[in-house]
Amino acid sequence: MDFKQNYFELFQLPIAYQIDSHRLNTAFRELQNQIHPDRYAHGSEAEKLTSVQASSFVNEAYVTLKSAVARAHYLVELAGVAIDLSANTIADGAFLMQQMELREQLEEVSNASDPEAILEKIAGQVHETLTDLCRNFETLSEQWDFNQLDVNAVGKGAQLVYQMKFLEKLGIEIEGIEQALLD
Repeated sequence: MDFKQNYFELFQLPIAYQIDSHRLNTAFRELQNQIHPDRYAHGSEAEKLTSVQASSFVNEAYVTLKSAVARAHYLVELAGVAIDLSANTIADGAFLMQQMELREQLEEVSNASDPEAILEKIAGQVHETLTDLCRNFETLSEQWDFNQLDVNAVGKGAQLVYQMKFLEKLGIEIEGIEQALLD
């Protein structure tokens, strides 16, 4: 297995944000059937190690391409723009204001008479905004030519990824609060 190939090549998919999930799932199962470590249980140590590495590579690639947010992140980095998630580099002031308002609402949930309703409303807003960002990323990335990329266009894509990641994290926090309410 060529560990230098990109994830799209691995699954024989075109390099694009929109993917054929059925083809991805089929290619994943076929690759796993070929390389799964159980097939090499009686093989040499080198074969076992290669199998584990290949299986790990295939799993990582699959998880990345399966997730809309991770796939966007991967495409930006594949295009040559590094994304540093530890840096708060969201430049969209309106987006930041919206997120601050959502966070304030989230902080007030524990004191609300109907916290589930408020969480559902916030989760709906997060989902709607994330869906819009994914659509915007798809439209933007459709214009990319991976043989001759426009750094400014990819930079705009990176900004969308930062926003997507922010919302994804907020969604995880909402799920945590919902779970705590159920316990």
